[in-house]
Amino acid sequence: MTRSWARILWLAVPALVAGQAIAAGAPPRATGPMTFVSASNGGNCIGCEWTAAEGTITAATPAAFDAYVAENGCPTLHFDSPGGDPAAAMALGRKIREHCVDVEVGRTVPYEDPTLPADSPKVEDTASGRCEGACVLAFLGGRSRTVEAGELASGGVPESLRPQVASYLS
Repeated sequence: MTRSWARILWLAVPALVAGQAIAAGAPPRATGPMTFVSASNGGNCIGCEWTAAEGTITAATPAAFDAYVAENGCPTLHFDSPGGDPAAAMALGRKIREHCVDVEVGRTVPYEDPTLPADSPKVEDTASGRCEGACVLAFLGGRSRTVEAGELASGGVPESLRPQVASYLS
């Protein structure tokens, strides 16, 4: 084997193993009402902690967000949601803006490294997520917004709410 191939394998194999560790441990996507859960990748840096906001937005979601913020503060929200109630999503977006929260689209998944001891602290990572329909309304409330191509889909916003959305964004 030539030196260049050895170098490529030396760099690529750990990345592939890490990707498989995330994919293998990925739970199914949340299908119930949206929940807010603290998450961390175990580091000590800006962006090493976030709040996973996953599930369907319901009428109870804005109050659940208020309760979460009162107890935990408000690090960056990572949305993974199929949408839900547009009016509740707009209320959630206003609360997100009120608390000056940054938002991203991303799914929180467990990170399992077979080389770590079994008693290691729980560590999470993010994978590609989705923010569809009414979730977009909540997402727009963020102080800063980060999204990758294909993760945001506004198709579920009812036409009857589009004038409200326009005024909400102005």
